[in-house]
Amino acid sequence: MKVEKKTALALFVLGATAFNIAVTAGIFLALLALYSLTLAKILAAEFLMWAVIGSFVISLILSVFIYKRVLNWAREKYDLDNRFGLK
Repeated sequence: MKVEKKTALALFVLGATAFNIAVTAGIFLALLALYSLTLAKILAAEFLMWAVIGSFVISLILSVFIYKRVLNWAREKYDLDNRFGLK
């Protein structure tokens, strides 16, 4: 079954977006777990809001770097530029 380039590109974008959301959520939950195991025992409960905000911002930043590296790796390994007609 041959898939058109536009359809393949759309599926790839959907998959890459799902991957990026999963990575962001995983990092966010890991940072919150790390906070609850360490600093939550020391700091007052009012700092939880700042921990959530900080974890969210850090997870967004880290997920951008991870997404960029994985995308560059996939572009080289599977020759995505030619496969999707981007060159």
